[in-house]
Amino acid sequence: METKNGLSIKEVIELDPVRLTIAERMTSSLQNSAQLTLMREARVDGLVKFRENYEESSSPKPTYTEILVKIIGNLLTKEENKFLNSIMGENKIKVISVVNLGVAVATDYGLVVPVIKDVNNKTLSVIVKELRELSNKAKNMQLTLDNIEGGTFTLTNLGMFGIDSFTTIINPPQTGILGVGRIFKRPDFDEKNNIISSYITWLSLTFDHRVLDGAIAAIFLKELSEILYDEEKIKEIIFNIKNK
Repeated sequence: METKNGLSIKEVIELDPVRLTIAERMTSSLQNSAQLTLMREARVDGLVKFRENYEESSSPKPTYTEILVKIIGNLLTKEENKFLNSIMGENKIKVISVVNLGVAVATDYGLVVPVIKDVNNKTLSVIVKELRELSNKAKNMQLTLDNIEGGTFTLTNLGMFGIDSFTTIINPPQTGILGVGRIFKRPDFDEKNNIISSYITWLSLTFDHRVLDGAIAAIFLKELSEILYDEEKIKEIIFNIKNK
């Protein structure tokens, strides 16, 4: 058996084209941007309640990821968050007018990120339909170039694998990616210091420090956390209810 540095090599596995492309893009991303990750614990009682109470005859019950797609799409249209919905290239920041949200999907042949185009202008039911179609295409190796190009921001959720928090790597030329961990129940305190139980998750936002500062990213996470705690705020976004 071949040995190297005193180690016995059991097997040599060649990288397949998909895995090789992923490796090259991730390495390039880390080498060519100034990445910083902020992590925040968030109470998501509103998100859990909204999903539990969701009743829409034209759409199946959405997953947490699908609801997050709509919420994030809404947040990224705000002026104060424009640098999170931009691309970096040739020493220029290009702020994008629409939100094309990439959603990481794990498949047997590697991680792929299909993109839901113009997500800020789509209803939750349309997002559910499109994301499930794209996920099925991804798992069956049927994604087209149009399905994976044009993303302006990425969401990756590892909660279904029991992961609490993790660092993420930006998908270039984007400037931001949000990681979401598992949702779990934990004893907590309300405003009057009474013991209650709350649903908790961890959010991790990786961003290109060349494009935006940590304060902007922190404010984005704070606002997202406040929305996920409040079912009424989620309804305002999902059902396009205007504040009176």
